[in-house]
Amino acid sequence: MDVPGPIKCLYDVGPLATVTLTDFSNTWRLVAGNQYKFRELCALGLVAKSMCTTIIGHEGGIEIDGDKGEHLPVSGYLTILSKLAHILFVLYHQHKTNFISSQKYRNCQAMIRNMYIAVTQTKINGVEDLCLW
Repeated sequence: MDVPGPIKCLYDVGPLATVTLTDFSNTWRLVAGNQYKFRELCALGLVAKSMCTTIIGHEGGIEIDGDKGEHLPVSGYLTILSKLAHILFVLYHQHKTNFISSQKYRNCQAMIRNMYIAVTQTKINGVEDLCLW
């Protein structure tokens, strides 16, 4: 499986989260429905950025060949995963399967839930080191 390819794709789509409406032409902004499309693009960028960050383990640039950047602490992972779960929840319930398939949505939510359960169990059992990936 080609893992670097999809990670690079997620990384490239991520900046859509920070695009502002003023980056588009006045003509485009005045078209009915384009502000809604703009919000969807921003949400897509947030999803891609959150997924990419949880996969590579740090925010910032991606380094496929080397391990660069400061890795997220467990609390950082959980914060990003919580944001991702909430965004996916809203997008799925607004658009049903037009944005993400039912199975993919369910798998993402189950993975995030299981990470929270794993962290809770390690705290209860006094485990010092935890590796989520």
